[in-house]
Amino acid sequence: MTLEKILSDFKKIVSVDAFSGGRDGKVFFLSHYHSDHRPGLYEGWNKGQIVCSDLTGKFLRKLCKINGESVLTADENCWYDCFSDFEFCTHDANHCPGAYMFLFKYKHKKILHTGDFRLNKSIEKWLIQNKPYDYVIADDTYYSAKGIYDFPSQESCIKKAVRIACANKDKEIFIGIYTLGKEKLLCAVSEALSCPIYVPDKMRKCFKIQDLKYITSDKKITNIYAYGMGYFSSEWFFFNPDNHVVIIPTGWQGTFSYNEHYHYIPYSEHCSSNEFKRFLDIVLPAYVYGHVSKLMLAR
Repeated sequence: MTLEKILSDFKKIVSVDAFSGGRDGKVFFLSHYHSDHRPGLYEGWNKGQIVCSDLTGKFLRKLCKINGESVLTADENCWYDCFSDFEFCTHDANHCPGAYMFLFKYKHKKILHTGDFRLNKSIEKWLIQNKPYDYVIADDTYYSAKGIYDFPSQESCIKKAVRIACANKDKEIFIGIYTLGKEKLLCAVSEALSCPIYVPDKMRKCFKIQDLKYITSDKKITNIYAYGMGYFSSEWFFFNPDNHVVIIPTGWQGTFSYNEHYHYIPYSEHCSSNEFKRFLDIVLPAYVYGHVSKLMLAR
């Protein structure tokens, strides 16, 4: 049987990060809880069973009101037999909290779906142990043959954020965040200054489910505030005094930079260009499809 035919049959029974068109016998997999990876998933959705991590399962049950019986949580690095000629395994994706990569074995072929991920030593070891691969669907968010987005490690970015925060500890410190993600950076800043971080109500739901002790709803007990990226418009400082500093952690910045009040830090939870090239070296000679670019990257 050709790989093309096997992939066609595979897509009839498995859906990863897509939740429309449920039908009997189809199993849904959710790599993580970011909204762009759960199209078609709405409050009370009941078209099948969803396989995910324990934390992502909590988000589904508490935020999407998905029936608990529809959520199947899988342990990391365990193989699960679903039915004849089909099994799967998971690994932490080093993305946002609860994010998984999925490795499927179907009709003697290996199909890897990375979800969103950032390559690290643990993932490299797991990928090498499970070689070879036949087909890979990969997060190529920052992939560029020219290496444009070759940003530094998460660790060095976190250290830079901590140094900026400590140098401005007597000012009001603002940090750009998402509703899910950037937790490692926030935790490090909070620990360094021995101070909780304020997060507004509408963004605090995922933080509460994670039971993160350094998050507070009381602005009066802290001088560190985390808001969504869109909060910090170019006009923001016209309406705020000068005793503020803003830290914007985003991989799209590419490098460290500073613009009067803004500190841009290339902190990312996706692979840099060069990390993705290293990922390709590991998984080749598999067919590799970029789920962001929608391009076949290798064959």
